[in-house]
Amino acid sequence: MSELRDISVNHLPSPTWNWLRVNEAYVKVPSEAVKGNEIIEAGNDIKRNELLDQDKFSSLESGLGKEFIQLAESFGIEKESFKIGDDTKVNEPVRIDIDYSGNDFSFNCYEVEVGENSECTFIVNHIVGENADIDQAACDMRFIIGKKSVVKLVQIHSFKDDMKFYNNVSSECAEDARFEVIHLELGAAGMFEGLCCNLLGDRSSLRIDTAYLGKNEDVVDFNYVARHRGKETKSNIYCNGVLKNNAQKVFRGTIDFIKGCAGAVGDEKEDVLLIDEDVVNKTVPLILCAEEDVEGTHGATIGKLSDEVLFYFMARGINEENAYKLMIDGRIAEVASKIEDEKTKDYIFGSLLKKEDEVSEEDEDE
Repeated sequence: MSELRDISVNHLPSPTWNWLRVNEAYVKVPSEAVKGNEIIEAGNDIKRNELLDQDKFSSLESGLGKEFIQLAESFGIEKESFKIGDDTKVNEPVRIDIDYSGNDFSFNCYEVEVGENSECTFIVNHIVGENADIDQAACDMRFIIGKKSVVKLVQIHSFKDDMKFYNNVSSECAEDARFEVIHLELGAAGMFEGLCCNLLGDRSSLRIDTAYLGKNEDVVDFNYVARHRGKETKSNIYCNGVLKNNAQKVFRGTIDFIKGCAGAVGDEKEDVLLIDEDVVNKTVPLILCAEEDVEGTHGATIGKLSDEVLFYFMARGINEENAYKLMIDGRIAEVASKIEDEKTKDYIFGSLLKKEDEVSEEDEDE
């Protein structure tokens, strides 16, 4: 077991009062790592392991923060690279399955460069082996997206109840480029999610759709940052979650209108369902504005099921416990339904959600 190193991650771009304890998260991460076992399926349209411009990728802003990137670089683990040329529509998604079957701290890094007028989808599934003794893992994904290109990223995180995971996504979009992200967070003792998108080109856009479930003693910690630099850029950050038992969650969503991004529009919303009294929920929607001609909106809905909704369920023979199960599955399904790949949706609805329901039933029996 390597020595643990104290680092801070998920820094709020503009700090608020320290006593709120939302400016950053402090974690202990092993100082050594091994590359997680991975299976990659990529079509012939994608060039793999070509030498990419490291100056460009290293300059991308990290969602998790500089300390995480410095630590990751010190591991010296080989990065996987993908290059998509101009005018290329990749019909089949790139599938990456990362299998955590050992007991060492696992780290994987991917760099993706997309040319102009191209389209591709990356689906990353994190799998924990039945006999795995791993308690921490991390993933770093970086994207440079060319003019008029569309990149879609789906990441599915479902871990052991005693496992911590650190996920970083960094991206840069040229003119008229679009980056669409779907995150499904279905359980971990600690889930630290950082994403930063630099909307550099005019009319570039970012959309994030996230569903999460925090249960038991889970800590769920988000830091999503959209940097609007180009004119008429657009960002949408939508987060839909459920907290139960003694779970804790911090959501940081930042829309940063940088001077010169005239005509930019940003919107962020979070909807949180609180099931138990002992959960801790902190929501920090942040809009930074250095440009006058912009439009930014944010909102959060936080609460329990209303008596009217519970009555509706009970009038149809559904008790309170099953009503909450249906609401949990419904929130995850709402985001999962946006995934265009049928194989992935079948996996989520046929395996992961079913597994979560079985675990919930076992907890109630105990």
